[in-house]
Amino acid sequence: MNPSHYYLEANNALQTKNKLQAEFASYLQSLRGKLIDASKLNLLSHRILEKQAELNAKYPRCTPLNISFWHPGGSKKLVISGFYGVTFSINDAYYDNN
Repeated sequence: MNPSHYYLEANNALQTKNKLQAEFASYLQSLRGKLIDASKLNLLSHRILEKQAELNAKYPRCTPLNISFWHPGGSKKLVISGFYGVTFSINDAYYDNN
């Protein structure tokens, strides 16, 4: 069964080292608890990558962020790799009409 929605989860992980990381962590935290339609998953991933590019340009003296998404254990869940200030995951959610 394919997920009907995705639930966004963000938790603090490690202390951020600079303004770039702090602002990106804040952005990911702002997404915490949101529920998105499954058809909008690619749009969300694209927006997160756009935010990364925007912040990399805003803070050129900081080491640039270089994130990617991966599916742990072959699941449909997506996790951000390459940024450790926040543990961010996009989890399967299902509509239950019972």
